[in-house]
Amino acid sequence: MPNPFENKRVLIAENAAPIRQLIISELESIGFSPQNIHQAENGVEAVNILLKNDLDLILSEFNLPKMDGLTFLKKVRSLKSAAFTSFLMMTGEADLDKKNLAFESGADQFIQKPFEKQIFYETISKLLLPQKQFEHKKVLIVEDSPTIRSVISNNLVQTGFNEENILQSGNGEEGIKILKTESVNLVILDWHMPVMNGFEFTQIVRNKFSKEKLPILMVSNENDKGKVIQIFQRGINAYIIKPFTALDIEAKIKSIFSEPA
Repeated sequence: MPNPFENKRVLIAENAAPIRQLIISELESIGFSPQNIHQAENGVEAVNILLKNDLDLILSEFNLPKMDGLTFLKKVRSLKSAAFTSFLMMTGEADLDKKNLAFESGADQFIQKPFEKQIFYETISKLLLPQKQFEHKKVLIVEDSPTIRSVISNNLVQTGFNEENILQSGNGEEGIKILKTESVNLVILDWHMPVMNGFEFTQIVRNKFSKEKLPILMVSNENDKGKVIQIFQRGINAYIIKPFTALDIEAKIKSIFSEPA
């Protein structure tokens, strides 16, 4: 059986040579060919390599010299030829603000160094290999930020949803209208939105649909335990703190769909 990574082309943008070598070893161990692995020790060099090569995946350190990882990411997303190249941001710092900035600028995944081999493999697999486990499920994203909607949609595709089964709405009121005409299996809902917030949306939905009939996954940066308890009492199935990755999303969705009906 052919290795699915054998022909995938990857760029590692990392200023520390020992870490680059470690990442190369990990990539080769899961099937990447050495001739398809490019290296850059700063952001400027990374851009030059990107302009000369068609890449399937970019792994970039956040704190690159000459051009930092965030600026490099924005440059990648500005190029039509690389607009959909998978981008994995790496850092040794547990900084939520940086993680948010990375996702808002178009990163597909975020991983903290040092990373476990299994997490590394699962993350790369999510980015490059087609997932089919939720391909027949229809999901509605209710979120006022177009950028966050895009991030969630990309995460869902990586998790195994078909893109054509992902519906989007900019606020709760629009979301309610969609539910009147579409048969949806899952709602991914932001808390703080204009027109109708997530709390109000949940109240209306639960008057018609049970938690088993239409699960709701709340996404928010709200960490007030009292408020979170209130929204669970209102009828959400699960809650996830922004920012999150496709692995986080998958874990929550698997939990939701494994709950007894």
